[in-house]
Amino acid sequence: MTSVKATAVEFLDETAPVGGFTVREEPDGRLTFCYVCPCGCDNWRCLPITTGQKVEHAWLWNGDRTLPTLQPSIRHLGQCKFHGFITAGAWTFCGDSGS
Repeated sequence: MTSVKATAVEFLDETAPVGGFTVREEPDGRLTFCYVCPCGCDNWRCLPITTGQKVEHAWLWNGDRTLPTLQPSIRHLGQCKFHGFITAGAWTFCGDSGS
């Protein structure tokens, strides 16, 4: 299995590292976890997240901005085929994921 460090950044831009992430509060109060795909394809993605209890259509986040954990796994469809987990601040790839 391949692993990439999840690095907290203030903003996602062209200087953000592979696996870099930020947590944003949207104007409506929802939280999103935005990141540079850990496979190296340079795509940026955002996921709806929640803390405390799992809710439909959102990933459960442990609330830690230094060593984040999200559940369940993250699977990209389309050109990038990343599938993996972010646990205790590390992205872990499942199987043959990657670009």
